[in-house]
Amino acid sequence: MICAVIGSTKITEVHVHELVKNNIKEITIVSRSKKKREAMKSLFNSRYHSKKIFFKFTDINEVKKNYYDLIIICTKNNTHHQYIKYIKNPKATLIIEKPIISLLSFGKSYKNYLDKIYNKFNKILVCYPMSYFATSIKKYSKNQKKIYELEFIMKTGGRYTYKNIFINLMPHVLSFINQFQNLNKFPLELDKIKSIQNKNYYKLVMNSQKYEIKTYISEKQGQKTKIIVKYKNQKFIRITKNKILNFKNFLKIDKKLISIENPMSQFYYDFFQNKNKKLFFKENKILTYNLMKENFKLLRCL
Repeated sequence: MICAVIGSTKITEVHVHELVKNNIKEITIVSRSKKKREAMKSLFNSRYHSKKIFFKFTDINEVKKNYYDLIIICTKNNTHHQYIKYIKNPKATLIIEKPIISLLSFGKSYKNYLDKIYNKFNKILVCYPMSYFATSIKKYSKNQKKIYELEFIMKTGGRYTYKNIFINLMPHVLSFINQFQNLNKFPLELDKIKSIQNKNYYKLVMNSQKYEIKTYISEKQGQKTKIIVKYKNQKFIRITKNKILNFKNFLKIDKKLISIENPMSQFYYDFFQNKNKKLFFKENKILTYNLMKENFKLLRCL
């Protein structure tokens, strides 16, 4: 499988590492910046020198060629649609970082554009690692017959502010929530009175049936990523250790540290196991449309 990864940030490193772990031997890194391409070249050739991987570093014009089996887009949210336009081969498999496109760029016409790209490409997969993280939370939660409340706290580093924070982090939140209740069947309603928003922080109180969900999302440069979940009278804290090459995930529950699977590794495991199954891509498409619909509805209420 010949792959191209569009992007030159930390998330690019994460995707490349998962490709290497899955024995991909030919990877092209695409970036507009020559300086960033050179930095990536030095990093990857050093990091994976023993893996015998052929790396190529180039600009976006390379993606116009038809020979890539897999193209991964992990650039800024408001540029995803621009890079999709460069891809001419409808048979290529696309993996796109969430959100698939920015609602701030498309507004109410977002669905028309989604229809357009899904009609062009047979295999599109949007990356939702928080869906896998949610399954780990459910695995270690206590049994209760009724659930009335869920809290999800996510703090990350980053330069996004105001509604761009919402665009960037809400797909994580919604894909996580969807594992607890199907958002297509039980959509969310924003409680405007209890919700707060400012430059770097959102507190969103949402209701669905008799279920209340409190979400706290924030971005600030230099801030270390932190995820806390309160569910079924328990508090779950995600703890990460080591850097990319030996990355470990844990859940801290009642002072106990429990090792869990890396959600991004789970995503790629599923992809490589199911990359030839139409149903796998169809289910991801349905999820993407549902999450975009919920995101758009909530965004209009802010």
